[in-house]
Amino acid sequence: MTPGDDEFARACQAARDQVGGAAVDGVLGVLAYFHPDGLSAGLLARLPGLAPAADALVGSRALIRDAESGQVRIPPAAGRAIREQNLGDGTTVSRLDGLAGVLSGMVTATPQDGSGPEQVREAGLEAVRHALTVLEHALEAASLGQSGAVEPISRVTTQAVAHLQSIGELERAAEVGGDVLSGCRRVLGDDHPVTLVAASRLGSLLLSMGDVSQAADLLAPVLAARPDPVDIARPELITMTHNLAYARGAAGQVGEAIPLYEKAFAASCTVYGDGHPTSLTILGNLAESYRAIGDYGRAVPLLRQVLEERQEALGEDHPDTLTAANNLIGAYSDLDGTAVPVDMFEKIYTSRARVLGVDHPSTLISQSNLASAYQRAGDLPRAIDLMRQVLRLRRAKLGAGHPDTLTVLSNLGAAYADAGKVFRGYRLCRKVVAGRRSTLGEKHPDTLLAMNNLAQAHLAVGRLKAGLNLHARVLSDRNALLGADHLDTLASMNNLAAALNRAGHPADALPLHERALAGRRRVLGPTHPDTLASLNNLAFAHQGLGETDTALKLFEEALEGARGTLGAGHAVTRKFEENLRRARASGRSPQPGR
Repeated sequence: MTPGDDEFARACQAARDQVGGAAVDGVLGVLAYFHPDGLSAGLLARLPGLAPAADALVGSRALIRDAESGQVRIPPAAGRAIREQNLGDGTTVSRLDGLAGVLSGMVTATPQDGSGPEQVREAGLEAVRHALTVLEHALEAASLGQSGAVEPISRVTTQAVAHLQSIGELERAAEVGGDVLSGCRRVLGDDHPVTLVAASRLGSLLLSMGDVSQAADLLAPVLAARPDPVDIARPELITMTHNLAYARGAAGQVGEAIPLYEKAFAASCTVYGDGHPTSLTILGNLAESYRAIGDYGRAVPLLRQVLEERQEALGEDHPDTLTAANNLIGAYSDLDGTAVPVDMFEKIYTSRARVLGVDHPSTLISQSNLASAYQRAGDLPRAIDLMRQVLRLRRAKLGAGHPDTLTVLSNLGAAYADAGKVFRGYRLCRKVVAGRRSTLGEKHPDTLLAMNNLAQAHLAVGRLKAGLNLHARVLSDRNALLGADHLDTLASMNNLAAALNRAGHPADALPLHERALAGRRRVLGPTHPDTLASLNNLAFAHQGLGETDTALKLFEEALEGARGTLGAGHAVTRKFEENLRRARASGRSPQPGR
């Protein structure tokens, strides 16, 4: 030993004589692995029994206390000696396991001794800094053969990331998650279970932040070498595959998402069973992906299966059951225009508000769905009032640029247009397109939907050329991205054709209307409101070409279908009646349907 070592040993012994050996060793063991800046007095006070020992060590000059900040730290040489001793006598793993418990309490600190939210926040950030330093020591020990050193600390870093999320430090959380993953890859390798867990958790975090591109870039290489469900039959790999599927779907790549969901579901059934909550969540997302591409023959049975399983296992009012019910009703609403199920959306909204609270994200989704149901049922005043409520809540909770806020803004713009307030709707549509382009890019399905709505708004305020050009662009992009038979593509085809007819080009409109009608009959059936709208609009094209008899037959067929499907009093039915009356009476140009 050098004289300095002897001096440190004597100082530690003096502290042991004062407060006891266990407490002194505990303080030294913590500080030897913590960040070199040391431990603040506030965080030290949260460790039962260690504060007096730290005071004794400072008094005997074994530890250093910064006069300005009050931080207590160990001399670097002494800290290094303790860590080397632990490696030599094989106690590193047990030491790190104990530190995991210490850090866990620090990271999840709650207010005490009159401390406020800011003090708790600062304590949590300091604990995260220490957790990362301890992780580096654990990785160093693992590289020297102490392989069990990493797992307990990796659990704490997971808590650290969760804590950063809870206090709104999302960028810092992603940075910490990236540091953890990089360290694990460097020391343990890409396929080590701890590394895979770190990658899976970082991917989940990035998705929650809306960074689907970076999440996909992280997850795709890990899964590329595992093409079969048997290759991912481990919890962390199932989560990664599910998250990658979600990322693909969120980026508009639904065709790539579906096989990933199918693979994740097969692996989840192997590991957990087909009725496990994880399996049902994956199955529900797979069903929603089928719904997104218009494959209702597959979507509806799966959505029904998920709802029945949720009801049996969780009961009618559980949040997951309500989500499953909402998704199934939404699919039926897509397909069956015979009665928009307003009462069922009301029931789901009321249940979610009671169980989750009025401002919970799932409650806001149900409230928005209820507003859309009112709109489709023709009750525009109630729809607009409810959408404005949802918009206020989402702006306050999520911010003006959040995708969910923009969705409500888009729906409100469409409702204003339906109610005849076209310039107000036009202004909202422009805001939504700007927001979607900024956050999602030009080709995302949600951006294309916003552009479609803006094209309609252009037409409503008399900007025919702008509306035609934008509709043509959206149709081209949707056809390339989603396919010719996707409902969004068929809607764009119908809208462009209607705009062409309105602009005096019925010959160009006719073949587009015929294709849109054929596609909607094939996908939705002959009595769906969208199919009837295409039928009505095809009548306009024939009328514009002077083919009056054909036009009248189509107008009559559309009206008969609307009466049977929507009822005599529905706004769409009344509009079809007016179109037929005008066509019969005077040959004046009726108003096309959308």
